[in-house]
Amino acid sequence: MCFDNYISTICKKINGQFNVMLRFRNLISKETLLRLYKAFIMPHFKCCSSVWHFCGARSTEKIDTLNKRILRFILLYCISPYDSLLSKGYFKSLYKRRLKTFLVMLYKSLFFTRYPGYLRNVFRRRSVSYSLRGNYVLSLPSIKSTTLWSSLLFIHGFKTMELSSGFF
Repeated sequence: MCFDNYISTICKKINGQFNVMLRFRNLISKETLLRLYKAFIMPHFKCCSSVWHFCGARSTEKIDTLNKRILRFILLYCISPYDSLLSKGYFKSLYKRRLKTFLVMLYKSLFFTRYPGYLRNVFRRRSVSYSLRGNYVLSLPSIKSTTLWSSLLFIHGFKTMELSSGFF
């Protein structure tokens, strides 16, 4: 799947809203700019992010660069690294936000009975006769055509350990 056009569209929308913030920067306080960022720009980054998470590295870099540019403007740190900007604004990186979305989706599909059936059927718990660190072992579904679900299952196995170390 190719999401380059979709990512470009998202970046154009965000740039349009960012340009409005730039024009009114002398009239708006830093706190108000931060609220505008959370209300009008972050939803574009979050919308369908679990679908386009597996886009190419160039598209991911394009989104992260745009987010870094906006945070530098709002927080008034022109030469700070991206991680420093995120910590000063008490934000998580876009990548970690997408991973959190995946893990929440996995948790809800396993433990909430009213969650949509098509997602509950993707993940299945199985019992094992030997002792493991946890009680829940997932069976891998047999999906042949896309890398989305196999990558999602890989992320679950790889990133579950971060839950205990303050991932959220």
